[in-house]
Amino acid sequence: MKTAVRRILLLSALMSPGALYALGLGEIHLNSALNQPFDADIDLVSATQEDLGALRASLANGDTFAKYGLDRPSFLTDFAFRVTKGPNGQDVLKVTSPRPVTEPFVTLLVEASWPRGKLLREYTVLLDPPVFAPTPAAAEPPVQAPRAVSSAAPASRPETLDGSGT
Repeated sequence: MKTAVRRILLLSALMSPGALYALGLGEIHLNSALNQPFDADIDLVSATQEDLGALRASLANGDTFAKYGLDRPSFLTDFAFRVTKGPNGQDVLKVTSPRPVTEPFVTLLVEASWPRGKLLREYTVLLDPPVFAPTPAAAEPPVQAPRAVSSAAPASRPETLDGSGT
């Protein structure tokens, strides 16, 4: 009996490969800091070229945010989503904004749809202040030790009080 159930499960899994390799949204990688335009990459998992060509991603509408108990600040309206290649050559969903983001926490509710499915995923990112490398302080000139000065002029003899020099 157990082997029959296993065979049925195996056959059903093999007959529906589309369900096994559905497109997914992976981790988010932040490339910007606080008070900079938003720039992040979301990994696309198990995406076929057909899925990538038809993929439409956007921020969820205000009703969906409210349904999940999330605030949808107005600055999120300008966020743009596009499929591109990441730094390592993997397909990613690039999320950008034209204006700097001044909020330290940003919660995105990303809605992705393609011909074979639809997906909704929440991301919360912390925008740290930008890190500036400290500028090296101007090096002060080294203090030189006093030097003994040799004079080429003959040493004068001290005069005596009487003016005779002896």
